[in-house]
Amino acid sequence: MMVSFRAHLSPNEGTTLRRVALDTLERGDVREADAKRLTALELIETTDGLLIPTGKGLERLQIEKPPSSKAPTRRRLKTRTLPV
Repeated sequence: MMVSFRAHLSPNEGTTLRRVALDTLERGDVREADAKRLTALELIETTDGLLIPTGKGLERLQIEKPPSSKAPTRRRLKTRTLPV
């Protein structure tokens, strides 16, 4: 099944996916809700009781970009005189 969109991951789910990709973890080492959603999205799978990343999961980590790469605009500080 091919999905035509990239599902948004919460920060916790993103962290869980990275942790699974860096090392195979036991199911009890991660939040159950994160593991269920990442499994449903076919980003991780369980093999012999261990969570491992799928090809899609590894691809997702390589493509993922920060939300905004735009540099912040510079602002001048205005001096204020406060009434005494």
